[in-house]
Amino acid sequence: MFIALGSAEAASPAIAPRRYMRRYIVAMAIGAILMAAMMVGTAAFLHSRNALPPPQFSNSICIDEKLRIMREMPPQSPNLLVVGSSVAWRHFNSTAAMAFDASLRPYNAGLCGQAINQTTETTRWLLGRLPSVRHVMLLASPLDFEDCASEANNLNFSDVDAYVFGGQSAWRYYLRYFDPVTFLSNAHGLAARRSDAGSFGTLVIDRFGDGPMEPRHDRGMFYKEMGSHDPACFAALGQLAALTGAQGQTLDVVLTPVSPDWVQLYDPERQNLGQLQDSIRRASKRSGIRFIDMHDAFSDEQQFVDAIHLRWSATAEFTRAIL
Repeated sequence: MFIALGSAEAASPAIAPRRYMRRYIVAMAIGAILMAAMMVGTAAFLHSRNALPPPQFSNSICIDEKLRIMREMPPQSPNLLVVGSSVAWRHFNSTAAMAFDASLRPYNAGLCGQAINQTTETTRWLLGRLPSVRHVMLLASPLDFEDCASEANNLNFSDVDAYVFGGQSAWRYYLRYFDPVTFLSNAHGLAARRSDAGSFGTLVIDRFGDGPMEPRHDRGMFYKEMGSHDPACFAALGQLAALTGAQGQTLDVVLTPVSPDWVQLYDPERQNLGQLQDSIRRASKRSGIRFIDMHDAFSDEQQFVDAIHLRWSATAEFTRAIL
C-alpha cells in the first residue's frame, strides 16, 4: 500500500507541467486565430474602401502600388518598354506616343526611386517576361546617376515575378513582408491618392503604367543640390546596353528635363551637368546606345512640379519630342 501511494504521489508533479503546456498551446492557438481574424477583418474593411495597401515588397508605396497595377492590368505585348525612376513613370505619356506613332505599343515600367543599377535589374526581369519588346527607352534624371551602390528598394524578383505574373496569392506576400507600422501608414489616405492626380503623392496609374501628376501648386525645388556621379552607374548602364543588345533590342537613354531655376541655383556653371552629359556620351559610344539629351528642353518653370518632374500637361509635348 505504501508503495502504491508513493507511486501516485510521484506521478502527480509530472502531470501538472503537461496540463500547463496544453493550456499554453491552446492559448497560443486561440491567439493566433484571433490575430488572423483581426487581420482578415482589417483587410476586408480597407479593401471595401479602396484603401488596402499592396504587399510590401520594397516598403516604398509607389513601387509596391505599381507592382499591384502590373498584376491586375498586365502589359499587353508591348514593343516599347519604358524604364527608369519616377521621371520615367511621371513623364512618358503613352497615349500621346500612340497618337504620334500608331505602330507603338508602349508600357511604362518606371519605378520611383530606382538608381540606374536597380533599373538595369528591373529591366532584366521584365525582358525575360515580355518577349514582344523590341525597343527599350531609359528615362533618367541627374539624381539617378548619383548612387549605384545603395541597396535601397532592391526587390526579390523571384517573389515579385510570382506575384505579378505567376498568379500566386497576394496573402502569401502580405504575410512574408508584413510590417504593421508601414502597412497602416500606407493605408492612410490611400484611396484619395489612387483617384486624385492633383496631389504630389498621387498613385493614379493607367493601364499603360503611366503615372500622371498635375498638382494644383508646385512644391518648389524640393530636391537639394546635385551630387557627384557614381562610376558604378555608368557600369550599370553598360550592362543594360549589353543586355538589350544580346536580345536584339535597341536602347535609348533620355536625360529628362530639369528646372532652369534648379540649375541656376546649384550648378550655374553647368559643371555637374556637363560631366554627366560627357559620361553618358562616352558610355553611349562604347555600347551603341542612342543618347537623347532633353535636360534643357523646357524653360518655363510653370511646366515643372519641382526640380526634376514635369506636370502631366507638359508630358505629351515631351513624349513627342523624344520620339
